Amino acid sequence: MDVLKDRCLISVSEGRIVMHDLIQEMGHEIVRQQCVSDPGKRSRLWKHEEIYQVLKKNK
Repeated sequence: MDVLKDRCLISVSEGRIVMHDLIQEMGHEIVRQQCVSDPGKRSRLWKHEEIYQVLKKNK
């Protein structure tokens, strides 16, 4: 955590950890690249459309 704070990648305010929007978007894109065509194979999902698609497919 200290390294991330020192590099200004996160900040801690009022007990909350905040990440810069661009860093968060970069993380989302890295995960999306894990499997562009099949969201169900990704380690994380953020978009509600993709979550719905995966849950519907795995019924």
